[in-house]
Amino acid sequence: MEFIEFLEDRSGAPPRGESCESIFQRIQHSNAEHAAVA
Repeated sequence: MEFIEFLEDRSGAPPRGESCESIFQRIQHSNAEHAAVA
């Protein structure tokens, strides 16, 4: 669970009730932004 908490902190601490799918979409979007910058 530490990994999930770390992602929450990085992405602006989404609400605890956020679904796994929503978190996954947020991670995918974040990865796309990082890839565009790199």
